Amino acid sequence: MVKSHFLHLMLYSTLVAVFFAALLKSDRKEQLKFGGLIWIAMVGGVLALAWLMSPFPR
Repeated sequence: MVKSHFLHLMLYSTLVAVFFAALLKSDRKEQLKFGGLIWIAMVGGVLALAWLMSPFPR
């Protein structure tokens, strides 16, 4: 069993981005652009938050 939170983050972000891009945009080019934007925002946001929390002890 995979115990990587990062792998789960990537999978979840991909599924959500594909779902919302298909739901909200009708043109294929717009879907790819919007899906990529959502994916980058989700992954980048989580990584930025993790970086901001790194100085604090558990």
